[in-house]
Amino acid sequence: MRRQLSHILIPAGILLFLLTACQPSAPARMALAATTRPGTATATTPATAMPASPTPAPSVTPVLPTPTPSAMPSQTPTASPAPAGPTATPLPTATATPTREPMDINGLPLADFVVLPPEVLTHSRQIFAYGQYLGRDPHHVARLGDSIAATSHFLARFDEGGYRLGSYAYLQPAIDQFAGSFSHLGATARVGLNSWVLFDPTWADKQLCAPQEDLLACEFRSYNPAILLIMLGTNEPGRYAFEDNLRQIISVTVSNGVLPVLITKANRIEGEAGGYNDVLRDLAAEYQIPLLDFDRIADTIPGRGLDQDGVHMITFSQFNYTLDWATYTGYGALNLATLMMLDQLWLHVLQSDIEYVPDKAN
Repeated sequence: MRRQLSHILIPAGILLFLLTACQPSAPARMALAATTRPGTATATTPATAMPASPTPAPSVTPVLPTPTPSAMPSQTPTASPAPAGPTATPLPTATATPTREPMDINGLPLADFVVLPPEVLTHSRQIFAYGQYLGRDPHHVARLGDSIAATSHFLARFDEGGYRLGSYAYLQPAIDQFAGSFSHLGATARVGLNSWVLFDPTWADKQLCAPQEDLLACEFRSYNPAILLIMLGTNEPGRYAFEDNLRQIISVTVSNGVLPVLITKANRIEGEAGGYNDVLRDLAAEYQIPLLDFDRIADTIPGRGLDQDGVHMITFSQFNYTLDWATYTGYGALNLATLMMLDQLWLHVLQSDIEYVPDKAN
């Protein structure tokens, strides 16, 4: 029987005004036991579309039970008895089921860049359960970002075919789970996008979005995702404005039952000290949401995987992870790291047994 959850943590956001956007020029696997939820939720249209100019959600301090994962069967198989008779050959000693390998990128362990500590997993399960109550599609992953995200070099080949995972073939089930999402751009992936204009309806695609509907509301209504990959920080005017805007983005995303995943960037055009990646890390910890710390991986790549402009990343059109140099290109490493994050979320969040039940007293 599924445990029931009566509240969901919905942090507050802060609405800011807009600035003019500037347009740029283009892991050991976590030893966690995943609990299995039978079946897959059927997507329906969310209850209510967001208003064009969202009002920050009120602060709520819920009282939530700490989920206890269901016991999983032992992973050590028992050897079958040897056949009877004097000539029977002894069977080899049974060994434990091997862990999936590799669980690193360029020698950097998974836990160093896929940041999912216990408290983040707990909160992520709550957000996902709330989203399922609202009817979010567990197969849909949306992206929010500028030209670094709004390109077929990011993830698309996992939908189109022609990729080779090599020793990362264990990630194929995650590709199957989110099929169709890897080539989806939608309303929230735009060249030149920054946190200031996200809630400005004038930036919305008029063929996709309703009148006076901002980009985030449009994407949640039209694509109905369960997860949102957030890749911002290249076109921002300042640290404090970026932090305030990102707080609102996180708050609105969570209040709509969509799990936000913050992704740090390879470029450091704003400077090394006190950069936007620190803002992303701090807010991921504060809001207890997933963090894909790609900045850590970029440290392992010559030139941080950046192209000549120092902003955009070197492409990896082959999508062939049997090549020794695959993870030493910007997009080669980013695509693999993103897939590893989605694999972890599929195993440890989407297959959890938490169910959201609304509080009838409210």
